[in-house]
Amino acid sequence: MPSHKKDSDKKDSSKKKKRNHSSSSSSTTKKYVTRKECEKLFREWRTTCPTNCPAGPTGPAGPNGTNGTNGANGGTGPTGPAGSAGVGGTGPTGPTGPSGTNGTNGSIGPTGPTGPAGIGSTGPTGPAGANGTNGTNGTNGTNGANGGTGPTGPAGTNGTNGTNGATGPTGPAGTNGTNGTNGTNGATGPTGPAGAAGFTIVSAQYSQLGAQPSTRQPSQPFVFSNTDLTGGSAIIPTLFTSAAAPFFIGGDGTYFTLANIGRYEVNFQCYYAEDGGIVLYSGATLASMAVLPYTMIGKKETGVNVGVTQSGSFIISAPTTNFVVAVVAAAGNAVALTVEPNSSTTNVASTSVSIKQISSTA
Repeated sequence: MPSHKKDSDKKDSSKKKKRNHSSSSSSTTKKYVTRKECEKLFREWRTTCPTNCPAGPTGPAGPNGTNGTNGANGGTGPTGPAGSAGVGGTGPTGPTGPSGTNGTNGSIGPTGPTGPAGIGSTGPTGPAGANGTNGTNGTNGTNGANGGTGPTGPAGTNGTNGTNGATGPTGPAGTNGTNGTNGTNGATGPTGPAGAAGFTIVSAQYSQLGAQPSTRQPSQPFVFSNTDLTGGSAIIPTLFTSAAAPFFIGGDGTYFTLANIGRYEVNFQCYYAEDGGIVLYSGATLASMAVLPYTMIGKKETGVNVGVTQSGSFIISAPTTNFVVAVVAAAGNAVALTVEPNSSTTNVASTSVSIKQISSTA
């Protein structure tokens, strides 16, 4: 209290000085008093009449100050008795003291009557109180029920291929399937090249019944005067009466002209008693005819002249047209061959030859 009074005396003295200064200036110049000046004069007046002063008129409400930050809530104190209405304007707000420790909450007292509205502007907002200490953590709640299955995630990338396994053992053979139906015949192929020219088989048979016209000297052809089966123009017999070389000169005989080139089968037989042979001569011409050694047949019974039939069957080649062939008593015979008229008792002997073409190539 004593210090508060000293402060008030200082303020009153200062205010008096200001007021005297203002009065002296207003005596010379008349001017209107502003609201701020009016409030100031009111406060100075109030200090000069601290007690038992008559209430002055209520001044106009001051402008609202800016809202300060909320301080920490202090504990509610007991409700004091309603004070009597104060006289004079509201003094300035003192500085906010430090926050005290929170007291225990008391019971809420009855609401006191509303005091008269104070005069003067709202004082500045006090500083915010310090934050209280954090409370202890509550106990953990029970686990919630499992949530539903979420949507399927995207497919993963394909893994790398594994290495090939070893080849397994061969399985047993399966049963044979049923045979399929025959396919349709394929198309006819192209015509092949023309074959070699064919030929008509030609054959002929000739004979001499009974004895020969005379004995057959070495290298003299036999005579075949009968045409048993004709060969037409393909096989032509020729009977001559006076032969020339290479045959026995001056003798008779028969040779055959083969008109076509080819191979011929020649079969012949003759009945005689002397030791000696028979052979085929052939050639492109009469003069060039020569012995075919592989065609030699004969008999050898020294000192015994008994008639025996000799026969042979050979294939000869005719490399040229009009090739000639003859059945001849062999040139190496020691004696002439005598063909008897009968081969057995009264049966007539037959000296014969057959010629047949078997190929068109020699």
